[in-house]
Amino acid sequence: MRQNSSDAIEFSWKQFWVSLLYENLPPVIFSPFAALLVERSFTRAWNVCQNRNLLITPSHNNPLYFVLFSWLVTYPASWLITCGLLIVMTSDTAPGGAIDELQMLFAYSLLFTRRLIIAVKYGYFSNDEYASLAKPPGWDFENNQRKLIAQGWSRPTEFKGLISYELEETIGSQGVNLKAMQIESGDGKSLGLFAVARAIIHQAYAAPPPRWFNLLTFASVLIIVGSLAYFRSINGIPFWSDGWQQNIVTLAIFGGVISSMGLMGFGLLCAHDFRRRVRAGELFHQALLPPGLEISMPEGGVERVFFDKHSPNCVNGWVQSRNVVRGFGERFYRRVQSYTSILIAYSVLCVGVLNFMMWTQVPHQSATAVTIAATVFVISLIGSYAMYGATRLQHSSYLQRASLQRELLLLEVEIGVLSQQDRSTDDLHRLGTAKTLLQQVDENVNYEELVFRPTSILGYRAESGLIGSVLGIVITGGLLVLQGFASMGITYNASGWFWP
Repeated sequence: MRQNSSDAIEFSWKQFWVSLLYENLPPVIFSPFAALLVERSFTRAWNVCQNRNLLITPSHNNPLYFVLFSWLVTYPASWLITCGLLIVMTSDTAPGGAIDELQMLFAYSLLFTRRLIIAVKYGYFSNDEYASLAKPPGWDFENNQRKLIAQGWSRPTEFKGLISYELEETIGSQGVNLKAMQIESGDGKSLGLFAVARAIIHQAYAAPPPRWFNLLTFASVLIIVGSLAYFRSINGIPFWSDGWQQNIVTLAIFGGVISSMGLMGFGLLCAHDFRRRVRAGELFHQALLPPGLEISMPEGGVERVFFDKHSPNCVNGWVQSRNVVRGFGERFYRRVQSYTSILIAYSVLCVGVLNFMMWTQVPHQSATAVTIAATVFVISLIGSYAMYGATRLQHSSYLQRASLQRELLLLEVEIGVLSQQDRSTDDLHRLGTAKTLLQQVDENVNYEELVFRPTSILGYRAESGLIGSVLGIVITGGLLVLQGFASMGITYNASGWFWP
């Protein structure tokens, strides 16, 4: 039996938990020490530190600009946010002071969520890729860039060999010798299915992320940071004070909030990947309908590709190549579904935290409540856009199945007409075989894409009602926050504090 690519991909909880440990321990000292304990070898631990950016040096093909950025920005920011968290957890906060523990915890939660997404990435690494992180010279900076959603996968045509690697992996896991299969094109030429699949992938995945993604990401972070800064300022909370603890916590809070930029970028790139997959499916569907699909080949030139439904060979070729294109980049596909689910779950969790604050009358600053509310709004907006892309991808499976049903009906009618005309048994046999194959394709699409492995968010099939359900939870939670605010008589003093 042919092994489906999805069957060959499993999420490794071991890789996930190890990665989550590395990501959340402060770099340079604690995370390298954890790597030494986990790997039980200084050489392996050193390679892990380089490949995971835990204690980076110019070795392992790491560019100098990345090393400098890590030591001047990434590592100090990580230690700063960790120190801010330790300060609020170990020191007593004076009533009406400038430090709100909830504000610091919220800022750290943004950073933790980003690290959670990174750990999910490693959970979807293959066993060989994961092992290469600890083997010299099995990994380097270039490999890291190719595996990032925001780098390699957002522009796979710009990273040499990335599309070929993912395509070869898909073909290998599918167990289909696509390179040995050919079809007759619409121009009478013989085309290899491997070349057709690669051409469709190139056309669907060549489009870079829209430029407005960067503008929206920047605007989203500006809304959150602006809400925090504005409400702190109107309540007379200084950004800089005489106390070193307060200054560290303030810097840590703003640093944690600014780190949310990565979360917004993840959500938008997830939507971008869903859209590319929809495009790939549309191209294959167009190749099944006359007059076929005109597509630019990677080697140059334009070819017309047409899978004649009357030909069993063409129907089989369409099925095999479509399965390969749909399974292309399956690990990235699983990751974008997980990333979208994490973002949506985080926004719902923030709504729950706001309700907890209001209904239990937890002491807090008004800036904390407003900043969390702004974050819920921004993440819900971007998460909804990503969910919309997921629902479009799932809806494309429904549309293709409906098209297959129409083609089956037309074949049935054609077979009936030929039977009445006493045509040769060869024609009837050929059409009957094609009909049987299309029926199997229809059943396969129904089971694989609508029942067994649909596009899912939060464990639910990505259908149109999912967006309304998620937004309904968020909006209902927001209304409960307002009701709790009014019912509990929460009022803030001149310095922005609420104390029951």
